[in-house]
Amino acid sequence: MKNKMMYSLYLLLSLTGCVNDDIITNRASSEYFPSKIGNYWEYSVTDSTDTSDGVKKYTLTITITGTKVMADGKQASIWKYQFPKWAHSSSYPDEGVDTVYVRIENDTVKTFTKGYLSIKSLTSFPRQVFPIPFKDGQKWNGKLLVIDKYAANKISDGFQIDYYYLGPNIEYNDKLFFKPNIGFVELDMSHYDLGPIDHQIWKLEKYSLN
Repeated sequence: MKNKMMYSLYLLLSLTGCVNDDIITNRASSEYFPSKIGNYWEYSVTDSTDTSDGVKKYTLTITITGTKVMADGKQASIWKYQFPKWAHSSSYPDEGVDTVYVRIENDTVKTFTKGYLSIKSLTSFPRQVFPIPFKDGQKWNGKLLVIDKYAANKISDGFQIDYYYLGPNIEYNDKLFFKPNIGFVELDMSHYDLGPIDHQIWKLEKYSLN
């Protein structure tokens, strides 16, 4: 095993992780939205959060490690994000690791965080919602309170998804670049959450998908 060293992640989302020596890199998936156990993505992250720390650069990995039953009795896949402990920001309170739970129901991808494991009522309000396959000019609303909206537009080899969320003392402006059978190849995320603006850019460097 080779040790590699976040989540931003977004993802996320350098790090400490474990990758098999025989892993096949840059192998696309047979799934439009890859979601199988063992899938792996590695991103280079530029974090220019508005603090005195300056710009941070590090590596972030995402690995689908298994499944978990949530509070509503339904399963979701476990997406484990690893990153260096010194890189975590206000958006990612757990040092060195974060976990996102992903469920595909019919034609919709839904993402959840740890709080959804124990509170059933929350599962009706996923953190993010993606109807698949994406379509050019597509628009939809998420499930969160206040303003939570998306727009997808076709680009050369995939889709640009613009996400905007406005809540009490919270504002998110994200641009997510998705390539079918691979996943998110770039994420440009700007988050305000009762603190300095957290701005991160993730760029996919390699992946191995089932």
